[in-house]
Amino acid sequence: MKNTSNTALCACLLSAGMLAAALCRSSPKVALQEDAETFTLSNGMVNARVSKVTGDLVSLRYHGLEMLATTLSPDFIPEPGGDVPGVYTYCIFTHQPSYPLAQFAEARHIAKLAPFFDWISVDREVNFYYPKEHNAGDKYVYTATQSENPAFGWSSTTKKVGLFFINPSMEYMGGGPTKVELLGHRDTNREAAPCVLNYWRSSHYGGAEVTIAAGEMWEKIIGPVFIYANTGSTPEAIYADAKARAKAEADKWPYEWVAGVDYPKAKDRGAVKGQLVVEGLSAFGNLNVGLTAGEYASPREAGAPAETTSWQRDAKYYPALG
Repeated sequence: MKNTSNTALCACLLSAGMLAAALCRSSPKVALQEDAETFTLSNGMVNARVSKVTGDLVSLRYHGLEMLATTLSPDFIPEPGGDVPGVYTYCIFTHQPSYPLAQFAEARHIAKLAPFFDWISVDREVNFYYPKEHNAGDKYVYTATQSENPAFGWSSTTKKVGLFFINPSMEYMGGGPTKVELLGHRDTNREAAPCVLNYWRSSHYGGAEVTIAAGEMWEKIIGPVFIYANTGSTPEAIYADAKARAKAEADKWPYEWVAGVDYPKAKDRGAVKGQLVVEGLSAFGNLNVGLTAGEYASPREAGAPAETTSWQRDAKYYPALG
């Protein structure tokens, strides 16, 4: 996906760039079909239909059950066993030297889920029964620290299924390891649809900065993010399975199957080792160590005051946590 405007193009339903999606490589053989408007990928468990025009994921069916807020298949029966189902997606943002100054607004993956999802799970505290009729209060009370919660989403107490976003790495996310963000809530309109959100550039809580100067060559890959569908006897079991899957995805990072884009494989990546010594302390708690871009002057329009961006607001580059 080439971003040629001055605003982010990743805020459409479930992502600009879904044409880069691939069904879980551990699943049975993936079949690809197309019609005039969409591509459809299927591996026997997950069926994903993607718009050719917008890149939106317009349908995601898990064993025949529509998981998004589009249609509902009431005859779903969960099938035990088998391979793990899911869809990977990533966005590629490119700014060519011929482009003018570009300033991003909010950029995210977002999905509005089917109405039978009634249990939200984004972290240890926000993990509870949340039906439509209980929708009350400010949605911003459902925030969580992104780096500490790589798996987040919803499950259903009636259908016994879940749908989660999983970030296998935080290197493409903005705001560093302390960034607090919306990961899920109910929509604020009358429908109150269950929502799951994955912000890589946000304006919340101090926000994050992505500004590219006129004439600057810049590219960033967001993801791959794993969209994971699962089953379980209880919401707690479904959430525990999603967190376990997040650990398995992180262990496979960087993915070897990503090809055709500027995505360095494990053999092309380096490592940094060292020792941190603080005088008077023999042990540390709540400590994050990582690599990030140094402070830099963020580009602005001619005549606008300069602004320095540090790791807590940077979303332009790739940080790495140790």
